[in-house]
Amino acid sequence: MADIDRRHFIQGAAGSLAAAAALATPIPETNGKVNVAVLGTRHSHILGKVPVLQQSPDYNVVGYCEPDGKPQTNAVFKGLRTMSEKELLSDKSIQLVVVEGSEHETLPQGRKVVDAGKHLHLERLIAPVMEPFREMIEEARSKKLNVQMGYPWRFHPGFMTAIDAGKKGYLGDVYMMQADVSTDIDQRSRTHLAQYRGGIFYDLGGYMMERMLDLFGRPREVKSFLRHDMNKPDRLNDNNMVVMEFEKGLGVVYCSANMGGSRENRYLQVTGVDGWARAQPVERGDNVTVFLREARGPYKAGVQRVPVTPVPRFTGEFADLARAIKTGTPTTHNWDFELLVQETLMRAMG
Repeated sequence: MADIDRRHFIQGAAGSLAAAAALATPIPETNGKVNVAVLGTRHSHILGKVPVLQQSPDYNVVGYCEPDGKPQTNAVFKGLRTMSEKELLSDKSIQLVVVEGSEHETLPQGRKVVDAGKHLHLERLIAPVMEPFREMIEEARSKKLNVQMGYPWRFHPGFMTAIDAGKKGYLGDVYMMQADVSTDIDQRSRTHLAQYRGGIFYDLGGYMMERMLDLFGRPREVKSFLRHDMNKPDRLNDNNMVVMEFEKGLGVVYCSANMGGSRENRYLQVTGVDGWARAQPVERGDNVTVFLREARGPYKAGVQRVPVTPVPRFTGEFADLARAIKTGTPTTHNWDFELLVQETLMRAMG
């Protein structure tokens, strides 16, 4: 089977909400590019996001600000202009701010960006908050500003292939999505995450959970099994499963803190009465296994491996955000979806 074209899927996902109401008159660009700056540099994801932004034809990286004043020595920041927070937020030429601070800084910094009238890419929240997040989203909506949360697997080509097979009816009536997003962390990370009731699930489970919301919508019920089962000197909920009951199916996400070979075991599967599609391995993201009772669409009957063109992490989300800013329309995963994701996480955490 021919490789699944990367551009086809990025454009397809980006256009899934094309019928949404226009935001406003598009903000002018500079030489066809969106001016972007970084606020906060302590989250590890920023080391991958800055190169993607720099290499993208859609963006001009203006500079960055580290509010704690400590210099950024990583090579990805070499040659970038350093800015104060006040300078960054008051610069009217900056249209988008990427917030990548430490977990307790993320939401307050994101609110400052929205208050300043700029579009926002916000690293996913680790602190268990809902109302302050809702207030920020609603302010952004009222100002017609996009807010995109940093869930990097939204445009994962393997996940998109599997979910697309479900949405297009190739699998028959879809009644189940299952996923494993386990990891193998050290004691320092365990001790840190033990302060949160959701434990390791709250750190990683949202990556898979929000993919299920994309297919099924809002769950009727959310039931969590948050357990401490490993012989470690902490109280981390390290063996977790969340079950979501939707109108027409179930979603199950499993997440453990210390699984040997966890990255090789991670998967997402969409199951229907006539077949299933499984994306695995997740990190490499270059193949999907499909089973169908009978040939449908691009797939033959039986088990088949579907080669998928890998896409660098963060590429799809920033392409979608640039499209939204340039056209004055919402991102594919708009304000309502971001609220749904956070709300469901909170339900999962009790």
